[in-house]
Amino acid sequence: MQWMCLHSSLGGIFLLTTTNLSWKIQMEKHGKVNGTRSNDTIKLCSGWVTFARCNGIELGDVCLFELQSKSNTVVHIIRN
Repeated sequence: MQWMCLHSSLGGIFLLTTTNLSWKIQMEKHGKVNGTRSNDTIKLCSGWVTFARCNGIELGDVCLFELQSKSNTVVHIIRN
């Protein structure tokens, strides 16, 4: 397993699917999780909803993010 170091690359990343389609997604630090301050939480912002809709992601599906480079990540969708 490889940890993805995001602190230096916050901004945009490309999410790739196993069918080689790509979407640009913006990321930002999220200050609180369930009311508790957290410095290590990142949220996917603009572009995520389009990615999720185009790939039919539904509640209960699992997205596995596989780091390819600092700006490219392959997303494997495991259906519920």
